[in-house]
Amino acid sequence: LVHPNQTLRLFLRECIDPPSLVLGEWRMMGVGCRNEYGLWRRADFWAEEPIPLEVTPLMQGGCQLAVTTEPGTPSLDASGKTNFRVKVEAKATGP
Repeated sequence: LVHPNQTLRLFLRECIDPPSLVLGEWRMMGVGCRNEYGLWRRADFWAEEPIPLEVTPLMQGGCQLAVTTEPGTPSLDASGKTNFRVKVEAKATGP
């Protein structure tokens, strides 16, 4: 990092525009790890192995959603990036 007060953050490189989201449709998503200024040095990303990325929907208004990703668990690579497909579906409730 450029100075010790900065932190690494995840950002969406390719994202889903909520108004255009169609439930059950596969979409591409890209995620990267950078500091708040978008700066990056490989030494900032300390992992030698891929880091698993958990994808969960933010719930608002009591809706129930399920997220499926391909591959099953996307991982950030040594450069702190990943691309994957994501599908959002209405979650089944009760019998």
